[in-house]
Amino acid sequence: MRSVFTVIFFLSFALTGFAQSIYQCTEPDGSVIFTDRRGKSCTVFIKVSKNKVVDRQIKFIKPAKIDPKAYDEYIKEAASVFNLPEYLIRAVMAVESSYNPYAVSPKGAEGLMQLMPSTAKDMEVKDSFDPKANIMGGARYLRFLANMFNGDLVLILAAYNAGHAAVKKYGNKIPPFQETIDYVKKVSRLYLQYKEEYKKKQQNLEASAN
Repeated sequence: MRSVFTVIFFLSFALTGFAQSIYQCTEPDGSVIFTDRRGKSCTVFIKVSKNKVVDRQIKFIKPAKIDPKAYDEYIKEAASVFNLPEYLIRAVMAVESSYNPYAVSPKGAEGLMQLMPSTAKDMEVKDSFDPKANIMGGARYLRFLANMFNGDLVLILAAYNAGHAAVKKYGNKIPPFQETIDYVKKVSRLYLQYKEEYKKKQQNLEASAN
């Protein structure tokens, strides 16, 4: 009851022009509350910028209800359009948002592929919380980076996380940022795992066809 009251309380502020970002926080006893004060156990629930709720359609999805296979069709289409491996898109998505289409990072990245608003605009994404639009935008950006760094997976991933300017600044190498180093490792591991799974799936399909 406490969490419900808090959500209504702060949403009423948003409607009267005194909006603040709202955070979902887990208390020590495991209960969940919503507040405008961010703590260590909090994540962005509704992001507000300049008194405007920029993700007013955001929803909270419990991890148990997130189905990674729900976006297979969009991933396949994006991979085809931008000539990318499906498993690359999926690996980036898994690390970026854990397949939550309404995820918002502390820095403001949004959706499945965690696009910054400026990147989303450049990639012609009008609604970052629309799964298909976000996946297409993220794939378009990966293709842009792949072209820039001649298909070098490590540099593509480093640039996706830290920005292509940072990668170039450090001589086309992974920038010395621990977050970026860890990110490249995580996505690379998943990339190889998904690649192997994809190959086995294709082999099974070919075997069943014969």
